[in-house]
Formats: sequence, structure tokens, C-alpha cells
Amino acid sequence: MTTILKLVLAAFCVVLAPAANAQVMDWQDMRDWSVMCRDNRYCIAFTSGESKDGDKLSLKLERSNKERSKVFVTVNPKEQPLTLGDTVAVSVVGHEYTLQGEVDKVYKGNEMAFAVETRSETIAKLREGRFGQVDVTFQKSGRTIRYDLSLQGVASVLAAMDVVQGRMDREDAAIIHGGEAAFVGSGYDLAAAKAPPATADDEKENAGVDPEENIEYPPDDEPTAENAAQPGNAEPNEESGIGVVDLVYDPKQLPDRVLMPGYRMLNCDLATTVPGFGAQVINLAPAMFLYIVPCSNADMNVPYYVALEDAGEIDTLEFQEPASATGNRVSLITNAQWNPSAGTLTSYQYYSPNQDCGRHEVHGFFEQEKTFYLSEYRLKDSCDGKVSSPADYPIEWNGEGD
Repeated sequence: MTTILKLVLAAFCVVLAPAANAQVMDWQDMRDWSVMCRDNRYCIAFTSGESKDGDKLSLKLERSNKERSKVFVTVNPKEQPLTLGDTVAVSVVGHEYTLQGEVDKVYKGNEMAFAVETRSETIAKLREGRFGQVDVTFQKSGRTIRYDLSLQGVASVLAAMDVVQGRMDREDAAIIHGGEAAFVGSGYDLAAAKAPPATADDEKENAGVDPEENIEYPPDDEPTAENAAQPGNAEPNEESGIGVVDLVYDPKQLPDRVLMPGYRMLNCDLATTVPGFGAQVINLAPAMFLYIVPCSNADMNVPYYVALEDAGEIDTLEFQEPASATGNRVSLITNAQWNPSAGTLTSYQYYSPNQDCGRHEVHGFFEQEKTFYLSEYRLKDSCDGKVSSPADYPIEWNGEGD
């Protein structure tokens, strides 16, 4: 590690210590880059580029605090609209290396993204270079526009993310590599996300906000004949009645703000899980909808995450683990199913491929507090070859006592 970088990191430890304790970091300028963390769960850094004709572009680096999470390299032309099939190449001046890809999805704000590993050549070359170039070939016009940008400060913003997200001296750090990371959290080895969903247009005010916070998003464009089928324009179905479960098998029919935590925070494979298992959409009350979304594929234990929409605001919810287990709150639960008659969310997990042991949970919903609580926990930890319904496992806890 260079002496300069060591001095920068020493300054981080002083300047960012209060921010790390508070799990936030306001926008900070570091040479030609800016970085912020909307609590330690999500950080974003960006710089601006410009073509010889004056067209503007933003290059962003975004990362959640999940262990082994990838860094999203997001490209955002300001004047030219991206379309499917456009090609993007990010290169570092003076290095024979280029990150190339084809636009397979355009997110709100005219963005496309690559997901890269922190130990990848992409991150290494960005750190080594002083200047970068982004070449975008726009298929409709046939033009290729080159945007020049500065990489001075990119190592500093990546190091700032490591500090705020508690990755210093861990294996999954982008800059400050150390010992083996303690991989905790969901308990699932999830497939890598293919691309992140949209961020807001204004980087310093709205971009990079944590998808799991109650945040204000810019209003979606009014649906037209051209964009009505695009993600983000889906409207919940209020015709099915309160409490009725609607199954949605097309991710495009789910709002972007429901898909966002699945892509960015949880590394879900929504392109295959939603068509395969279906996302459950429940109209809980007027203007209140629950989305139960399958995250990754599995033969028996399919993990789901849950988002709540209330009066247009969307937030992801966490679940209490049983008191006899860790007591943690987690974002994913297995084999989640809404029970319309009881107004509860049930989940179960098999401990054996023979389905003869496991656990069963019932989660009630506090509508006023907009949160789930664990009301029943059943456990059969003896895999004895006798198969029974998880709902009939011996009861361990029913909400009474600690």
C-alpha cells in the first residue's frame, strides 16, 4: 500500500469514525470523485465525464454491505438515450484492459450497469489509472461517443466504502484486504445479481439511497403506450379484494422499487425465480400492498424477501428469528406463504432432503407499525424418517414469555 493511500486511510479513520458509528456518511468530495453512504448498508460514488462535443456522462460505483457483494459499475449518459442492444466499453488510459458489455436493460434515469467482483481486474485497473474513457455505441443513431473522465480519487472513495461498511482488513474489502471475512446475514449462498435497478436522477440528492429505507423516490413518468409495459409502471391490482393473493410471474409487472432490494441488496436471480415460483401480491388495506418475492432457486427451501407499499412508499421488511435460535432479524425467509384467512405469513425450512425434519414459523403483521412479529415457532430437529407437515411439528414457542 502506498504511503499516500496510508495517509488517506488514516484520515478516514478520524473523519469517518463518527459517520461509521452512526452508520451514515454524507457526501464527501475526494479529488474528482464524490462518495456517500445512506447508512452502512449502501454506498455510492460517482464522477462526471464529458465528450469532445460537450455531452455529459456519470460513472458510478455502488455497493451494498452484504458480504461478498459485488460492485455495480453504472454508466449514465445525460443527453443520449440508451436502448437495448447499445454497447458500452469502460477503459483505463494507459492500460490494455476494457470492460465491455451490451445494454440488456435500461433503468430509470437512463442507466445501465455491470456487476464486478472487488478482486476483479476491473477494480484493479480503475485504481491504477489516472484517466478513464467510456465509449457508448448508440444503436439507433449508429454513433459512438467517447466520454473522458478522471480516475483521481477512485481509490479514496472505495476505501471510504470499506471503512463505513466495516470491511477494513477483511477479505471482501475493495482496497484494504486482510483476513477472512465473517460471512453472516441471510444464511444463503445466493446467485450473483445480473444488474441493479434504477437510482434517482440527481446523484447528490437522491442517487445511491439504501433500497431498504423509507425514502422518497421521484414520481414515475406517466404511463404511455410506449412505456406502459416497462418496469416501474406496474400498478397493484385492487380488484381482487382485500387479503386475496395475486400471483405475478413477470418481473416487469412488479414496481422497480420492489425489485431494487432483490437486485442490489440480496443478489437475487429475479429473472428466473419470479417466472418459476411467482411473486405474491396482497392488497392488505386501501393503498397498502404486500409483495412476497422469491429470491433464488432451490429444490426445497426457496428464500423470499418481502416489500410493503403504503400510500406509494415502498420499504423492505425484516423478520425476527426464533428466540431459541439467534434472535437476529433477517431479510430472507424460506417458503413464505400468505395466509389470507389468518392475515399471517407462514414459512418453513426442511433440514433434510427427506423432508422429515425442520422448522415452521408464523409471522403476524402489525399494520400500525408496518412490521412483522414472530407469533409461533415449531421445530423438529430429529430427522427420523417420519414425514409430517411442518405445521404439525412440536411447538417450541408461541409468542408467550421471552
